[in-house]
Amino acid sequence: MNKKAVVFTIIAIMAVSVLLMYTRPISYVTLENRIPVIKNRVMTINDFFRELSSSYTENVVKTASQRAIKSYIDYLNTDNFPAKPRGFASNLDDFLANVKALAVNGTDKNQVNISLAPYNINYMEGYTVNHQLSQLKSVSKAYMMINTSVNISNLMFFQNNDTGPWRVGANYTVIVETNDSMASWNMTGDRSVDFDINGFEDPYILLNTLGFAKMINATNFTLWNRTNFEKYINGSSYKAEQAGISFIARFYNDINGSDPCCGIETVLPKDDAFKLDSGDYYNRSFVDYCYFNNYCPGSLYMVNESNSPVRTDMSSDVNILQHDDRSYALRIDPYHYAQYGLTGIFQFGGKNHSVLVKD
Repeated sequence: MNKKAVVFTIIAIMAVSVLLMYTRPISYVTLENRIPVIKNRVMTINDFFRELSSSYTENVVKTASQRAIKSYIDYLNTDNFPAKPRGFASNLDDFLANVKALAVNGTDKNQVNISLAPYNINYMEGYTVNHQLSQLKSVSKAYMMINTSVNISNLMFFQNNDTGPWRVGANYTVIVETNDSMASWNMTGDRSVDFDINGFEDPYILLNTLGFAKMINATNFTLWNRTNFEKYINGSSYKAEQAGISFIARFYNDINGSDPCCGIETVLPKDDAFKLDSGDYYNRSFVDYCYFNNYCPGSLYMVNESNSPVRTDMSSDVNILQHDDRSYALRIDPYHYAQYGLTGIFQFGGKNHSVLVKD
């Protein structure tokens, strides 16, 4: 190869090199600029996916479950045509099936819509599990350009040592699938949430009295004496009690259907709805499950309006409280007399009362 050829070859190589310098980096630079965009997109979808898999589905289940229980309480208590006649759920399975169907679809277990005008029950409108998940799918597609599918199944309600007496737990299975043109995500897992029962109407009292509404309100008292019992009664509160009926069992009126972890009780207020001075009811303790289920036998302790202890015959109207011109006495069985620390004179209904004992 002569000198001219070598020179021309070097010039050609340099020319090609220069050409490559100005042509190849176009795609390279474009890709390099896109990497942060792609990374941010993937990170955003990843965060979105994690949110769906945990806190979002928990909020969906919790909201739907609370509203379903409220709807079911009202449903059991309604007697408007064409509603189901007023009454308790048949058993635990009946309760679970109906509340699950309400939470998921807004229907009862037979897929009959109970949010009809005659019932005036509309708590589930816009809040069923299926409705909330459908909204999520539409929003994620419209605003984030992500294909999203979330399925919640195997919804089951419970109370146990973990929930204690004042909360209801909900177990469920969640399946989440998310994808766009860059990547896809999927997961399946079992989840659990719980929610407070304070503020719900007590279905046990509501249905036993054909409509007397008493809100569940847990007392803060752990030490019992006559002063705290006075506040407990006047505050219409509830306390935990192993022998009592749990919140869930109150839907189907089963005094034996409660785990000892979760029983609750209240003392009935002075109201006509309880027929406190009528027939066989006259000789029952006023603790709710003792009264309605005639469950607490034995001598009864009475609360009397006298400032001095007086022995009172349970069949007599002497010295017992008056309510709407009829005889009335607050009666407590021996077990609860000891549990509540009743002794001496205390205030009830703005008056002084003494604890009396009937053998």
